[in-house]
Parts: sequence; C-alpha cells; structure tokens
Amino acid sequence: MYKPGIILTYQSGPSVSFYPELKFQFSGGDANSVGGGDGAPDQGDPEKDGPTQNLSLSIPAVVTVRNWDGWFSLNAQYTQSFSENTYYLFLRTDFGKMIGNKTAASLNISKFIAGQPLLNVLVQARFQFFMR
Repeated sequence: MYKPGIILTYQSGPSVSFYPELKFQFSGGDANSVGGGDGAPDQGDPEKDGPTQNLSLSIPAVVTVRNWDGWFSLNAQYTQSFSENTYYLFLRTDFGKMIGNKTAASLNISKFIAGQPLLNVLVQARFQFFMR
C-alpha cells in the first residue's frame, strides 16, 4: 500500500489553525479494497479484491486552548474509493490535553455523515508520546 499526500498549514489567528490534507492511496497489487486505510483487511470479507485506489480529503480546524494546555478540533473527512465506487463522509471531533512535556491524551469521536458507512460512531481514546 502506498499513500502519497500533501498537508498544508494556515493559521488564521494565534490559537486557530487549519491543516488541509490530500492523500491518494493505492496498492502495487491485489489488496482487500474495503479494508482499513492502513491496509488491514476487512474482517467480514478478508479475500483480496484487486488493486486499491482511494482519494482522501481532510480539513481539520484546530483551536488551541493555551491556559488549559489543550486543544479542540473539528475535522471533515471525505474518502472516495475508485476500486469499490463508494464514498464516505465523516465528521471527527477531538479533545486533547498535554499531560507532560512529551505526552498527551485525547478523545476522538468520528460520526458517519454520508456514503456507505463502516461504523455509525467511532470513539477512540489515545495516549501519545513525543520523541522530540
């Protein structure tokens, strides 16, 4: 699986930033085209379907809350699968907070909006460790 892309940054104020991202995912050979974006197969139908081709557009808006050392973001995510001729539109909300100099915790909630859904709502808790 290959996923070249481009991410841009635009800061409209000291605490509001936008990070539009465009990616094109494709496989070098046969793959399970309805599997995850990381190349993991679909558990309901693990058979290979042919080459994968997906176009993804993501437009996150991030608000930094400096006195709380955290952030809030809203992210519209659109994916068009050319292999399956389907599309997905999700709205993702993130709440995060730095809990140390090199660690952060966040809660991510993704809501299905349109297309052919994989899940109606997905809730994830994340812990991140930064190496810088």
